[in-house]
Amino acid sequence: MKIAFGYIYGRQERLQNEDYPEEMFYGYHYYLEKYGSVEIIEYGVVKFKILKLIERLIIKVTKLPIHLFHMTSLKNLSLIMKLDYLVLTNDRLLFSLLPLLYIRKLFRRELNLTVFAMNMFKPEDLNSKNYIKILILRSAYRLVSNFIFLGEGESKIAKQFYQSDEKINFIPFYVDESFWVNKFNPKRDGILFVGNDSNREFDKVIELANYFKDIKFTVVSKHLKISDFTGDNVTFIKGSWGNQKISDSELREIYCKSKLVIIPLVESYQPSGQSVTLQAMALKTPVLISSTKGFWDKENFKDSENIFFNFENTLESWKNKINELYSDEKLLSIVGNNSLQTIYKSYTKNYFEKKLAKIIGL
Repeated sequence: MKIAFGYIYGRQERLQNEDYPEEMFYGYHYYLEKYGSVEIIEYGVVKFKILKLIERLIIKVTKLPIHLFHMTSLKNLSLIMKLDYLVLTNDRLLFSLLPLLYIRKLFRRELNLTVFAMNMFKPEDLNSKNYIKILILRSAYRLVSNFIFLGEGESKIAKQFYQSDEKINFIPFYVDESFWVNKFNPKRDGILFVGNDSNREFDKVIELANYFKDIKFTVVSKHLKISDFTGDNVTFIKGSWGNQKISDSELREIYCKSKLVIIPLVESYQPSGQSVTLQAMALKTPVLISSTKGFWDKENFKDSENIFFNFENTLESWKNKINELYSDEKLLSIVGNNSLQTIYKSYTKNYFEKKLAKIIGL
């Protein structure tokens, strides 16, 4: 039995450390423990400018994240030809590996291929006239054994696009509750923002930090800069999950010291902010997040019970919400404690791994 997991970047490096959370490995450790050996495929470095230009042209024409030259190599082809099971943790990997996957299908039996999909579909794709994109999406569907969407809204769009429930699954993300533990319960102070994906409303973060000059803000993002902020109330860390300028342990400590986590989002069907929300909840740090169509679990999350939603999502409503919540120590404590219970109920590593194993059939 030969199994491999595919990632964009950062996992090989993370495995060199002793202290890291497992959720960003999407079940890798479960299969490593079960079978003793699991291969890893990651994006490679594209050295030549001409290849980067070709990739950009392909992306412009297809409107799909196809990074052929990050993944196309004899080494990856050799590995894929030997695999029984392949789990790709991002649909970008699927599109980037298409040539190698077709070679595999041509010369060997079918591969059991599972793909985690995030931002693969938008509502406008249902009426798209981009026939190249449609052709690629439909041909990719034939290669895949199981799609796993982390947002229920996007999974419904996928079912409409493919006109079938077959192969389409939904599992909310999870959190490694054994890592994200608040062991010290320090005094909490300030507001925390963490995030880099394109659905974050970075302008609102800047406006809020500059408006609430009497509240300490900690901002962790690669898309902002310290000069965006006008006061001395902001601690800025230019970082992302991949570059490890801030370690997981350091981020855990910042969560534990923060009174509130804010996640302003643009409206979309993507489950943006999911990992940050769950990490904060596991540490009993309350979260204030935009209510969007892409929110992943409206059944288990209740406003002012285990999370705070901003339903209006205007700048003024964000100011009002922060004014209302920040000084309400009792409510913040109740919501923080309820947050942790929600994690234990529905978002543990074990819960996710059981769902994944059932879908893959392994």
